[in-house]
Amino acid sequence: YIKSGLSISRAVKAVSPGKRVGFSRQIASRFLYTVFLHIFVYQEFHGDLHPGNVLFNANGDMYFVDWGNCVDLQGKWKPLWDYIAGALMADVELLTTALINISSNPEQNLKRKAEIQCTLAKTLKKKPLNKS
Repeated sequence: YIKSGLSISRAVKAVSPGKRVGFSRQIASRFLYTVFLHIFVYQEFHGDLHPGNVLFNANGDMYFVDWGNCVDLQGKWKPLWDYIAGALMADVELLTTALINISSNPEQNLKRKAEIQCTLAKTLKKKPLNKS
């Protein structure tokens, strides 16, 4: 429990309106720096980044919580780039394979490939993406 930790939207709303743009830039910069630091220096990735797991306080201090799905990236650089390419191109097959290979338990998740691929296809279909 982090008493002063707030979701990003609540942390921004807690700052006076005149300081919100600067504060938003500060926390965005801190977030990206931390994600890249963990990826490129520590070779790990927090596998469950959502607003409930990324908290800030009114000073801009950041807290990543719930590291239960942390992915060790050693030996997983190709699947990471495949994931990025799959996401950018909305390529469900490439994205599915990359997510399985990046996951903390690829063998188990390979058994769920059809389910994962179907879920990704449904998710991408909901988004207004143009494949050109």
